[in-house]
Amino acid sequence: MSDVLQRLQARTTVDPATGCWTWTGGTDRSGYGRLSIGGKMRATHRLAYAILGREDLDDALVLHHDCRNRRCWNPHHLEQVTSAQNTRLGDGPTARHARATHCPQRHPYTAENTRMARGRRHCRTCHRDRLRRNRARVSSCRTANARQ
Repeated sequence: MSDVLQRLQARTTVDPATGCWTWTGGTDRSGYGRLSIGGKMRATHRLAYAILGREDLDDALVLHHDCRNRRCWNPHHLEQVTSAQNTRLGDGPTARHARATHCPQRHPYTAENTRMARGRRHCRTCHRDRLRRNRARVSSCRTANARQ
């Protein structure tokens, strides 16, 4: 494995400000470093974690980059988590929505004001406001039709 470590180090720059060991070699479509080992492409961060990691690498878990640098292979910046945890820790829409404390209209997501439907949170206040607007619209249409 020392040969692999030497190959990793040969294509790496160290950022003193962040502590990232940034891979300068090839990457996959998602921007993660890739290195060929025995004719098979491997993720650099998974290789490094297996070689230098603080614990055994579990194939059922993914490695989360605490530094948010996909090319980084510093094992101290990596943490084994489930795929769902990795999604919530990220910056994507799913993670942002999960961290939200208020709906888009700024009503709080509290136990009393939140209902779950099909795995998603919905604001009860917004739902009631929508129902009132729809009832008013339907009522005005009926009144207008009755006059004709």
